[in-house]
Amino acid sequence: MDGKLALRVAGEVVRRDGYHRDIGACHLCKSPLHIGDKRGGHLKMREERAFQEKESRNLLKEKVRRLEVLNGRSAELQSVAKLLRSQFSEFRHRVDPLDAEIGNLMQRIGYLEKSVEDLHRKSALAEIVNGKIETRNVLSTKISSLNDYLAFSENSRRARSEKIAASINELCADALRRDLPQEEEFQNAEVIEYDFGRNSVTVNGRSKFSASSATYLKNSFLFSLFELSLEDPEVRWPRFILLDNIED
Repeated sequence: MDGKLALRVAGEVVRRDGYHRDIGACHLCKSPLHIGDKRGGHLKMREERAFQEKESRNLLKEKVRRLEVLNGRSAELQSVAKLLRSQFSEFRHRVDPLDAEIGNLMQRIGYLEKSVEDLHRKSALAEIVNGKIETRNVLSTKISSLNDYLAFSENSRRARSEKIAASINELCADALRRDLPQEEEFQNAEVIEYDFGRNSVTVNGRSKFSASSATYLKNSFLFSLFELSLEDPEVRWPRFILLDNIED
């Protein structure tokens, strides 16, 4: 209200100077405002279109101005090119053929010197590459030898492990078959399986036995390890045996 105090009374704004203005009417033509009328959206669209047309005209004017500048620059460059062609033609007719040949030879010498320099650089690079290739071949040979050795060691380890397991199976099964005929599995012992991590031994897939049979099974297995260590010098088990449950 232009910095002046105003009061709102019954839908009107009453200024201190006594002037009344209806807040629901246009402050110019005093016609009622249609709040929420579709004509408001239509008017907004017309204003937006007018704004876009104005922006488009301004952009078009700017592009036309730039085009005029570029056209002027093009004409200027064409004049410069024409002058340069004329000067080059005149210079070419004035050059002595001998000087021209000397110039060509100098250019040829420069080209050859540059080629020689490039060849020297490439030769040095080739020597480095050949050294790298030779080193790679040596390393490839070593890697191949190591892979062969690892494969051989793995096969040897597997064969050795199978041999040891077969020996333990044979010795332990023989000891079980010599027990008193109280456990049928012991009399028919064929497959002895063991797991050091679980501290378990099975006979033909069975692991549950009476206390006395379990003790005999444990001692038979320990004696098979002891006997194998005496027979095979490559076995790394200690060559002594300690039994702590004979009383069972």
